[in-house]
Amino acid sequence: MPFKNHTIFSKRISSVILLLLLSSFLFSQKYNFQNFSVTEGVAQSQVYALMQDTKGILWIGTRGGGISCFDGKNFTSYTTEQHLGSNYINSIVEDANHTVWIGTNAGLTKYNQHQFTNYTIPSSDKQAIIIHQIYVHQNALLLATSKGIYTFNNNQFTSLVNDFNTSVRSVCVTDDQIIWAATEEGVIKIENNKASVLTDKYNITPRSITYIISQQKSLWIATYGDGVYQYENDIFTRIDDQKELAKTTVLHLFKDKDYIWISTLDKGIAKFSISKRQFNWLTEAEGLCNNHIRCCIKDNCGNYWIGSSGAGLSYYKGQQFVHYNLNNQSKSNLIYSLYNDSENKVWVGNADKGISVKQGEVFTTYNAANGFIDGKIKAIQEIKNHHMLIGTEGVYLFSNNTFKELPEFKSKLIKSFYKDKHQAIWVATAGTGIYKLTFQNNQDSKYSVEHYTTGNNHLLSDRVNCITEDNSGNVWYGTDDKGIGYLQNGIAKSLEFKTDIVRSFAKDKYGNIWAATSNGILCISINNKIYVKSFSTRDGLSSNNLYSIIADNNHIIAGNEKGIDQLTYNNNTLLTAIKHFGFQEGFTGVETTQNAICKDQYGNIWIGTINGLTQYNLNANHLNHVAPILNLNNIRLFYLPIETLKHDSSSSINTFLPISLSHNNNHITFDFLGIYLNNPTKVSYQWKLEGLEKDWSPLSQQESVTYPNLLPGKYTFYVKAINDNGVSSAPLSYSFTIAAPWWKQWWFTILWIAAVTIAFYIFYKWRISRINLKMNEQERKTKEEKNLLELQQKTLRLQMNPHFMFNALNSIQNNISEGNEQTARYYLAKYSKLMRMVLENSRNDLITLEEEVKMLENYLLLEKFSNNDSFDYTINIDESIENQEVLIPPMIIQPFVENAVVHGIKQLQSKGLISISFKLEDDYLTCTIQDNGVGRTHKEDAEHKSTALIVTQERLDLLQENKNHKTIEIIDLLDNFGKPCGTKVIVKITLQLH
Repeated sequence: MPFKNHTIFSKRISSVILLLLLSSFLFSQKYNFQNFSVTEGVAQSQVYALMQDTKGILWIGTRGGGISCFDGKNFTSYTTEQHLGSNYINSIVEDANHTVWIGTNAGLTKYNQHQFTNYTIPSSDKQAIIIHQIYVHQNALLLATSKGIYTFNNNQFTSLVNDFNTSVRSVCVTDDQIIWAATEEGVIKIENNKASVLTDKYNITPRSITYIISQQKSLWIATYGDGVYQYENDIFTRIDDQKELAKTTVLHLFKDKDYIWISTLDKGIAKFSISKRQFNWLTEAEGLCNNHIRCCIKDNCGNYWIGSSGAGLSYYKGQQFVHYNLNNQSKSNLIYSLYNDSENKVWVGNADKGISVKQGEVFTTYNAANGFIDGKIKAIQEIKNHHMLIGTEGVYLFSNNTFKELPEFKSKLIKSFYKDKHQAIWVATAGTGIYKLTFQNNQDSKYSVEHYTTGNNHLLSDRVNCITEDNSGNVWYGTDDKGIGYLQNGIAKSLEFKTDIVRSFAKDKYGNIWAATSNGILCISINNKIYVKSFSTRDGLSSNNLYSIIADNNHIIAGNEKGIDQLTYNNNTLLTAIKHFGFQEGFTGVETTQNAICKDQYGNIWIGTINGLTQYNLNANHLNHVAPILNLNNIRLFYLPIETLKHDSSSSINTFLPISLSHNNNHITFDFLGIYLNNPTKVSYQWKLEGLEKDWSPLSQQESVTYPNLLPGKYTFYVKAINDNGVSSAPLSYSFTIAAPWWKQWWFTILWIAAVTIAFYIFYKWRISRINLKMNEQERKTKEEKNLLELQQKTLRLQMNPHFMFNALNSIQNNISEGNEQTARYYLAKYSKLMRMVLENSRNDLITLEEEVKMLENYLLLEKFSNNDSFDYTINIDESIENQEVLIPPMIIQPFVENAVVHGIKQLQSKGLISISFKLEDDYLTCTIQDNGVGRTHKEDAEHKSTALIVTQERLDLLQENKNHKTIEIIDLLDNFGKPCGTKVIVKITLQLH
């Protein structure tokens, strides 16, 4: 389609040039400063001295407010109320023993063991001698005072040079041990205790010296109103070759490797490169708190603290980020688009004042005042021959300082441009799809337009935010509502991976496409197949809501509402590190804007924010490998400080002495702080209590930990601090002991162990004795039972006398043969009953007296029958006896009855009589067996009689508790003539009731 000549806002070149000049410098440059004054907690706005001690604390000496100590989060102030010598502070240093020395208007103050000690230099006129500067030299202090130079050693002041009372503002020592002093008269050289004004070989003597520092054998000399000199090889030389310091009052010098930081009275601070002889000025215009600078130091993280007179101090992290704010000619600081052209110009599209071009340090702005419009510039693209396309509500071509609108895009909302490898321009719009703009024959006036929409090309959506191209020539586009699609040979396809709003694309050196979406970052790898990885806050991003993205080597920089995230990845697209930059890290623009990001030819990343333009020097982004300086601030017992806790006087870092606590003082809190001035809010901690815990705790930002209800024992508390780059401090440890209660002390333990041992021994012996007794008793009982059983068996054998059995059965048989069957049957039944009773009773230990009597009756009846009715018998039971309740051993009486029959009655020629009686006597059942037989004088069958007696006696003895009691008594009966007339046996059986 031929280009239609739509020239808008045509002007004569001279008018344009004039208006361009008028519209220059619309941006003011801001460096990475953070300022602190009275509002933030500094004791007073005039900061005359700065020092960072070994513990990481920043000491801030003020002019009337005393000292403020800053740990990165909080300010703590000290004045004369805390025994500081004076509230006017001129110098602060720390010696090799980590003692802090403070030079004041009232003399010298020492800070050690959390106490101030003041020393006053003796003065003849009784006026306080002011200490302007303290210089640590070897083991002593050199003091530049209002009345000469003093040394301070072993708590004694000594004047360095007699009769030298000149006010000395600064002092230093060169490597050759010569002392140099800054005075109103000039540089004073002190050698061999003599002072002389230094004059070089050209007879030049700078005067009004304010500050002096040494470098090996040379000097750097600051003056009042005459800049800075260097003294080397006996020559004074001005360092400002172009008179940059002409008529400048310099108040302080700080040397940092190749640089000298020059603090001035009214021009801010200059960073002077010694090798390049170049100055880089930092003033209020760049964000410095004040142009009246009194001092400057470098902290352990490599950043700078700058003290001013009247505005507190500034914290300067270098030029990793440089910020540019629009001046008041614009309604807002919001940057909508960025582009770096082939001439390394940065084009900046803003919200309401057209477009600006940065060339060098100069910005030129195009708007309605000089040939353009006051519109929102959303897209910028160079086509060729340094001609530019500007996207807003339409597309404008900028060439030869003239803007022309392309009519095909009139009133269309342009979102972004992309130039493919064939130099065609792809245009993303909000609502009208995608356009492909191809210029012909290198002429701006001839071009063709192709249009892709949902209707005619099946795009995912007509609301397109960004476009890019892969290595195969496929054109990828990100939509506002339907995810990601691509055009392959003009045919629309969609990415299977679903996502939300896609705002920006970037292609890395490996050909991967990175997409910034409203739900994290996508990495699209194309190698025969399409692979998609997603990254979100779960992987370490500070936000999932991404606005812009760009690739640089193995880094991805992504902008969000909290700042920017820098992702480091390998060639497999695996993340190896993520670093966030927000306000605390120096990215003061904070919230970025959609697709407003570009990289210049120096490697700087330019980022659009809602608060202006930010330049990010990626090469200056060195990870800080300095660990936080960790301090154990306090140890508390039940949340209250331990009154008896003392600092270790032998320690150079004021650690606490170990402490022993009672058993009920076991609720301990440790307060600690990792001082990391580079990023104090990003310090994390890990801890463990050895003796209770084996593993370190998870990372946490809490600065205290409490251990309640600790058991008695020895403990060591360990804690370490980790910065935002993962660099950890060495673990700090503290050991303490919780004593055991008195009942758990060693002596008590020994005592109760001994007592328990003795008691156990006594119990053991008693128990063994009882067991032995029981065993003996059991053994005795077992033996008695065995004997009783044996005796019962013997008794049974005795009672079952074969002669008796033969005689009884023989008598029955005779009756049968004689035809007396009834008699035979009667006695056979008695015989059977007797045998049954004997067998049944033999199974029992005890039977009733009734059963025993029945058995005796049956036995005597059979004996009488067997012996031809040769005797009679009687059995009498005392009326007081309940024969069914009294228990006796079975077959205990029968042996005596049998003896009476066999050995007494059987020998008689006349009829015999056996009388058996039972009666109770005390605890015994007394049984009397009496016969009228021949008595014991008859010796026949004596052995049998002895056996029966012995067996029965043993049975009775086993049942007898009182072994001394006589259980069997045999009485020989005699008639009136003294002849035997029978035997009487008395058997006493221990009474047992049923």
